[in-house]
Amino acid sequence: MSWSYSDSLTTARDRVRFRTGDTDTNRQMVSNETLDALLVEYNSNVLRVAVITVRGILAQLTRDTNRSVMGVSGSIDQATTHFRDLLRDLIAEMNTEAGVSAGAITISRAETMDAQNGDSMVPPDFRSGQFDIKRTTGTVKGPDWNDV
Repeated sequence: MSWSYSDSLTTARDRVRFRTGDTDTNRQMVSNETLDALLVEYNSNVLRVAVITVRGILAQLTRDTNRSVMGVSGSIDQATTHFRDLLRDLIAEMNTEAGVSAGAITISRAETMDAQNGDSMVPPDFRSGQFDIKRTTGTVKGPDWNDV
């Protein structure tokens, strides 16, 4: 297991360490290999990997218990509280960055794309009025709920 950190934040791994507070060589929490694997899996999304890393650190901390030996005690409560607060803040930041997206394009952009690409565009799966009832002559009768 290797561990490294640079204040220059030139690598995604360093930026994840900075965001999670894993910057002390004397108190290493997550290996380079683990961070590199997460960065590959999540397309170098530093914020998302930071959230996952903090969740992993919390999982490690919650396995430990508060201990007291011969009048000397150590508590993980403070660290757990810190990482829970950090996790909440990182998730809030991730949600803010995500914004709102309806997954659509404007009419003018669609027209420009049609002009550039002709008929090579994939037709949409949905269209306006797709679920409208097409009435012919007579009355459209729905299901008889008494038969169900």
